[in-house]
Amino acid sequence: MESFSIKTKLTFEDFRKLNFFLLYRKGITRFALIFGSMMLLIIFVPYLTSIPFWEEFPTFPFGIAFAMTFIPPYSIFRTARKNYNTNKMISEEICYEFDKETISISGDTFNSTMKWDQIFEITLSKSWLLIWQNSQVANAIPRRDITNEQIETIKDLVKNKNQIIKSFR
Repeated sequence: MESFSIKTKLTFEDFRKLNFFLLYRKGITRFALIFGSMMLLIIFVPYLTSIPFWEEFPTFPFGIAFAMTFIPPYSIFRTARKNYNTNKMISEEICYEFDKETISISGDTFNSTMKWDQIFEITLSKSWLLIWQNSQVANAIPRRDITNEQIETIKDLVKNKNQIIKSFR
């Protein structure tokens, strides 16, 4: 099997969407969003429709519901903007070269090569191919930059790597 390469460049919009994807793929975060939204509805519907449910506005429950619903996305947006603007490696064009033994990742300011045995996990979603170096660090390739044939080739490359193939369906 011969090697192939993928070139990609993340825009700020890509990076923001990736950060939101990584935040909301966790069940606890989705639960907090749904629970906070439900709390806001429970607070506002009776209050705004003049149903005598509250004698005074429930400030503390409102604060908790507001924090659960709006603070995480706001925080992610600000952090993503700051990281994208300060770390130039995120915004430069990146070339991924895949072969039988290694993945080489290179940009204008860096170059890295990893053996397949060093890869922690590969995650495929409808928008991203994530190559995890460990449980906290991933290289992201937008699906628009990778073909289905290339995905199948990567699956063939990792078919004997049990720790990777179980996560890469």
